[in-house]
Amino acid sequence: MKSRWLLILLAAAMALSCGKKSNGDLATPLPTIPVKTAVAEVGRIEVEREFAGGLVGIKQADMYVRLSEAVTALPFKIGDKVKSGDVLVYLDKSGASSSYFQAKATFENAEKNFNKMKYLYDEKAISETQFDQAQSAYQVSRANFAAAREMVEITSPINGTLVELNVLVGDVPPAGKLAARVARTDTLRMSFGVPAGLAEKFSVGMTGELQMAMADSTFTCVVTRVASAADPQTRTFTVEISVPNLEQRLQPGAFAKAKFVIESSESALRVPQSSLLSQEGVYSLFIVKNDTAYARTVTLGLKNETMIEVLDGVQPGEEVVYLGQGFLSDGYPVVRSEK
Repeated sequence: MKSRWLLILLAAAMALSCGKKSNGDLATPLPTIPVKTAVAEVGRIEVEREFAGGLVGIKQADMYVRLSEAVTALPFKIGDKVKSGDVLVYLDKSGASSSYFQAKATFENAEKNFNKMKYLYDEKAISETQFDQAQSAYQVSRANFAAAREMVEITSPINGTLVELNVLVGDVPPAGKLAARVARTDTLRMSFGVPAGLAEKFSVGMTGELQMAMADSTFTCVVTRVASAADPQTRTFTVEISVPNLEQRLQPGAFAKAKFVIESSESALRVPQSSLLSQEGVYSLFIVKNDTAYARTVTLGLKNETMIEVLDGVQPGEEVVYLGQGFLSDGYPVVRSEK
């Protein structure tokens, strides 16, 4: 179909090149150029922009290995619901770099001594100074034991879903490795950067459409934060959005795209973008009246992928040439092609 249309235009162009006789006689009638047209109409035009990023939990906690010892147990698997304080990763408590058992023994002895000294103090058998010393030793040993246990028992600080687990039983992960990630997944969030010129188009509460990669379903997302200052590295302003996920159809860590209408007009005079011609920054198009094409210089407004707003140069209801205009000059006769 496209090749047939090009052949028609080529024939018209060849006819144009032969429009004047070589002996200087009057030119033959101008060739009739086949074109396709659309009516300039008033309606809504939207300018959309799409942004990509990774989904994360609305609240998220990352837990890192702080002691390089063998993993001895993993009570939960990815996707399990966990509570604050649940141990997600057990490391070898008897490892060479672990002080767990030593700290535990010191704490237990200090606890026994404190209980004894408290009884004696209550009975007025010891001085307040002696009691304070026992209490201080007990509190210090309790804190040391808690710290030693935290090194070999990696716990979740929040309620949520275990969305990432990067160790296996028997592994000896290095200190600093991300061991697990827990997130609240009833709502997810995503961040992306926008140029300074676009940042002012976003506001808290603004809604858009979010779509997962390679998926047909769309979800309503809401802008929850717009940075007031640009990131010094990227020179962009961070926009954060959230999307409800009560049915758990979205997964943290997944790649998604969010689409927002950043500008719109309800009463724009719209023509197809393909109708435009440009020369040295000046835009023009052809309108058709009485089967004749007339060139018009136009002033443009909003535009999207298919349509563009004309601010001046075209009237509502006029026919605009959107295919074949490259072969036209002002005053050429045209025929509307249905092919």
